[in-house]
Amino acid sequence: MSTAAFLTPLVINTVIAVVATAVFCFLRPKHPIIYEPRVYMLEKNTVQSVPKGVLDWVKVVLNTSDDTFYEKAGLDALSYTLFFRTAFKLFLIILPLALIVLLPVHATGDNGQSGLDQTLLSNVQEKSHRMWAHIILAYVFSLVALHLLREALGTWRHYRVRFMTQAQPFNLSTLVMDVPEHRRDPKKVLDRFHAMYPNISETMLARDTSKLEKAVTERNQIIRKLEHAEAVLHTLKPGKKPPQVREKMCGPKRSAVSFYQEKLVKANATVAEEQDKVRSSTEYWPCGFVGFGSIAAAQRATQLLHVETPGAYEMEAAPEPRDVYWPNFRLTRNQRTRRRVIGGVMTALLVLFWAIPVAFVASLTTLEALSSNPGLGWIDSVVSISPVLKGFLEGFLPTLALIIFFIVLPKICIALAKYEGERTWSSISTQAFRKLYLFYIFNVFFVSLVAGSIFDSISEIDGFSATITLLGESIPKTGIFFTNYLMILALGKFPIYMLQLGRLIGGWIKRKYLVKTQREMEDAYIPPNYVYGLNAAEFALAFLLSMVYSIVSPLIVIFSVVLFGVAYLCFRYLLMYVFIRRYEGGGLFFPVLFDRCMLGLMVFQVVIFAILLIKKFFFTVFLVPLVVITYLFWKRCNEDYLRTAMYLPQEKAVAITTAVVPRHFTMALLKEPSVDEPDQYRPPEMINASNAPKYDDQPDGAWPRDRTRLARRTGLMVDGSLNRGARGEVEALQQLVGEAQQCASEAGLTDALRRASVAERRSPQQQQQVSRLEQQIEHLKELYKRSNELCRTVLASPNMEQRRTEVVQQRNLLKAQIDMVAATSAQIKAQHNLLTTSV
Repeated sequence: MSTAAFLTPLVINTVIAVVATAVFCFLRPKHPIIYEPRVYMLEKNTVQSVPKGVLDWVKVVLNTSDDTFYEKAGLDALSYTLFFRTAFKLFLIILPLALIVLLPVHATGDNGQSGLDQTLLSNVQEKSHRMWAHIILAYVFSLVALHLLREALGTWRHYRVRFMTQAQPFNLSTLVMDVPEHRRDPKKVLDRFHAMYPNISETMLARDTSKLEKAVTERNQIIRKLEHAEAVLHTLKPGKKPPQVREKMCGPKRSAVSFYQEKLVKANATVAEEQDKVRSSTEYWPCGFVGFGSIAAAQRATQLLHVETPGAYEMEAAPEPRDVYWPNFRLTRNQRTRRRVIGGVMTALLVLFWAIPVAFVASLTTLEALSSNPGLGWIDSVVSISPVLKGFLEGFLPTLALIIFFIVLPKICIALAKYEGERTWSSISTQAFRKLYLFYIFNVFFVSLVAGSIFDSISEIDGFSATITLLGESIPKTGIFFTNYLMILALGKFPIYMLQLGRLIGGWIKRKYLVKTQREMEDAYIPPNYVYGLNAAEFALAFLLSMVYSIVSPLIVIFSVVLFGVAYLCFRYLLMYVFIRRYEGGGLFFPVLFDRCMLGLMVFQVVIFAILLIKKFFFTVFLVPLVVITYLFWKRCNEDYLRTAMYLPQEKAVAITTAVVPRHFTMALLKEPSVDEPDQYRPPEMINASNAPKYDDQPDGAWPRDRTRLARRTGLMVDGSLNRGARGEVEALQQLVGEAQQCASEAGLTDALRRASVAERRSPQQQQQVSRLEQQIEHLKELYKRSNELCRTVLASPNMEQRRTEVVQQRNLLKAQIDMVAATSAQIKAQHNLLTTSV
């Protein structure tokens, strides 16, 4: 391949990277609602604002510990960035060896290559003893990779165990599957398991809510249209006509407000009717949840065989409530098996037929060979116009077209994963990752490799042995193609991705010209969700390509280091400051990602073995033990790490049985969607600069100054809190009630511990402190009961927004009482530890 085919995309992508990075550093402090929206969200894991310096965001990312990142972004995010960090370390260690050892060995190989082809393994002559360097470095690269991957797996297991020991409802519950049809009743399931686990709290089985979901969706659409029409009417200038709609396509126009109000009344009645049908339904699906009184009991249940019938009453750890994909709870084990077979066949067909256009795109990397075929001679006249045009067509256009080819694939893979019966969003994402990775391996790696070799050598093939020889010599030449591929990902994709141009430009257009209501304002600035499985396949492929071509084409290691280093910085920042978590999958896709890394490592070893063998270097046999060692290591890691990470050891589970979430709180979150969803209609609120609250400058040191200024300027902050409307404030208060219940429970345990341990030596001051804690707990219980009643009242009120301030005040009171109880409880616990130590 010509040098221009490499330098042209390098210059283009470098310019893109420099410009995009500079624009990001300039825009980031000016548009924090775009580039750090999580700072302005009133949630438990809100992060602090990043300083406004040009590269301060890099310093913050690098100085953030894994513990902090886990608390702020979750285990899925930590697992994702752990992969990038491991790959970056690996290729950073490999880089000097590849450049100092392999490049000179290839460049002086004297096998007739010229230009960039001199840097490839194909420039080494057959039977040359230079290939000892490749065997030795294959061992070095593999052993370094095995050490770093084992280290990453250990880090993931540590945080996975930490995740499973959290006192959360899903850790106290299990997912029960394939309940026999004659036993599909929550009471019967409870009776079945109560004899085995006496501390079972409750059970639930899923029901069909498809009609209810459809009715709720239609109602929400009507609510949006009604709110928009009322907002337009509210700000209507004199002489202007109020918003109107046609009830029928050719019918007369009428008032949009009254039309949608009538439709909303009917929609509410329909939703209420469907909700009543679901609540009274006795037709249950074969899957549901079982709630336990302790984490230890829930963990035991997931590891035991409960009945003799194959597949019946199987249990696994319950997912987080947001992670549940309810429609597939209707499928039995046999139905899922049939669907998986059909889905596998469809995946195989897609993989095979998708190879045709990909093979043609890959052949563009060798224009001379393509133009030598009959009917394609006109290509020579086109590329002869300019060396720059030839470099663009050979280096930049094919890889760009290849990326565009695969944009549509994630949607297909998600649809297949849903069809196959996955019951959680995270497992759907993981299954889509498996399919995408298969696509990439076959259509990007294998087909591109074969197509590049065949088109390059088709005129020279004469017999089977000649075909094998030419293939062995031609395979290394595709290294420049894949180097360009990684170059585009590292220098072209990530800097542009960091800009978040869709949210930046689209949000500005919506706010300036389209936003009329509070809900539309929230939607314009809502942070995006990142689906790990759909994006991880591309980087798993990049890992495989980097390993395979690290010896074949050493230049690729430079861009591997850049790719995974930039990916680590970008995603560490985006996942902590920009993206929100629609669900938390507990990092369960990391073992799948680990397996793909191990597969890539073994493919690397086999490819090197095959190439050196074709070059008649028979000492290649010394690579066989390396393949065996890698496989045994892979198997041992699965045995030692994965089981202890998938199931919590009983010694840890028993030790945390005192950290119990109230039982009524467990099943309240694991319930069918929309069953208790109320009307979310909000009265008209026009948000613009004229009626947004003015910013009153805060004294120095007030927190967070920029947060309040920006949120008020955009209309998202009112009276010092996030303007989410009464509905949002009620939801925040309901969440705080759950925290108050847990706080009261834990404080009560502290008080009992205090009484039992120091009853005989309690001083008057200590007695007074315990009494004060008892009073505070009682007051906290009264407050959260009152808060529950207020939430029900406000949700049922026709003038919900007028009571927003009352909800905010109640939430502030409840939060202050929680802090007071927690502080007193901590003091008593500290005194207990001091007395215990003195004894």
